[in-house]
Amino acid sequence: MLQTTAYARTVRPHKKTENMKFFIRIFSSTNIDHGLIGQWEGLFDGEKVIMTFTNNGLLDYEIHSQDKIQIIKMTFRTENGLLVTNQPSHPIEEITKYRIHGSNLELNFNGELSEFRRK
Repeated sequence: MLQTTAYARTVRPHKKTENMKFFIRIFSSTNIDHGLIGQWEGLFDGEKVIMTFTNNGLLDYEIHSQDKIQIIKMTFRTENGLLVTNQPSHPIEEITKYRIHGSNLELNFNGELSEFRRK
């Protein structure tokens, strides 16, 4: 006679996902300029950069080098023309002045200007 046994297993969310949700709650804010939402493309230090801003305060910063793409996951909020970003894996707030004009985004980080175009 064949006997079968059923096993119940609890599936837990991946630890990294849990950690990211925790950091989002800590570092994100409801102060978001919705004009930033979407993708922006530009050059920084000669390398192509794509920034993707989401409604829930997340920012993916992609650096396209010669043969690789580096993605930095961040949170963001805005305050009176300032873009405040934070990287949960290395928490420290960075503050950048920004201005949207037409389909362009101008960033001023410590006097260094960068221009991005909406994708």
